[in-house]
Amino acid sequence: MIINSVLSSTKDNSIQHNNNKKKFFINSKIPTHNQIIKNINNNNNITNDNSISNSKKKQKLILPNNAIYEGYLINNEFDGYGEYRSHSYNYFGNFSCGEKNGKGKLEDFEKKLEYIGDFKDNMKDGYGKEKYQDGSVYIGEFRKNMKNGNGTLILGGGTNYGYKGGFKNDKISGKGKFKWNENKEYIGDWDDNEISGYGIIHEGKMLHIGYFKHNLKEGFGTTFYVEQNFALLGKWEKDLIEGNAILINLSKNNNNGTIDLNNEIIVGMTKGEITNMNLEEDELNKFKNNKDYKELIKLYREKFFLDFIKYTNEKGED
Repeated sequence: MIINSVLSSTKDNSIQHNNNKKKFFINSKIPTHNQIIKNINNNNNITNDNSISNSKKKQKLILPNNAIYEGYLINNEFDGYGEYRSHSYNYFGNFSCGEKNGKGKLEDFEKKLEYIGDFKDNMKDGYGKEKYQDGSVYIGEFRKNMKNGNGTLILGGGTNYGYKGGFKNDKISGKGKFKWNENKEYIGDWDDNEISGYGIIHEGKMLHIGYFKHNLKEGFGTTFYVEQNFALLGKWEKDLIEGNAILINLSKNNNNGTIDLNNEIIVGMTKGEITNMNLEEDELNKFKNNKDYKELIKLYREKFFLDFIKYTNEKGED
């Protein structure tokens, strides 16, 4: 069964992990010192000395929106290290030209997250660490306020399980590994938070190597049942085989993936279940003369079986 969700059951069709809660966009710039001066007469708590706005001198300002800024001003704008506190978020770090630029720490009360890392033009951009209310943590690359590049998402709950690999626009994309627990993991291609492309999924005693789409087995692949010592080769559609498939006894398989044709059993499948192990000769010949049969054998010998050997060897070394 394919894992259809990062945190939910295999029947879900997309990975849900509070992605919307992880996005943080600043809708407007922090008020510049010029904007503050315009309101100076209406707020006695703000300094009335214009001459200091162009000097690098630490100041404490109470802004018209009741936010508080403590830090430096250059050319009437926040510049250098500063601390900005408001009812919706706090920021402690570097400013340049009135915007967050450089290293800083953001505490977002509305989205219930904390970010420590690089900022550029008021946005998370560079390398950073983001911690969420459920205890999960993302450590990696950001661009324009979103996870972009390589990173690690560690699930909450005091475990080391999670995802390591590529991200694009806040979603899991590219190549990566997701480990849900000790008995469930996927290594391979992702797209838009879904398992899509080529990969290996290991769940319990089942190991499937092949192609996926929308979190389901889709296309050529091989399911290895190691304890039973056999493999099932076929072409999947929406997680199931309909038609013919090949059973192979792994104990009689050579290490180079060569199939002993005397050991090969062609079976009939219905909705993913073996329903016929004694096919008529005409049906057997028809299947073996099909281009899908030749392509499947080729992929098994040159890709699936070799990746199976590599994966099991690496697991043995863990």
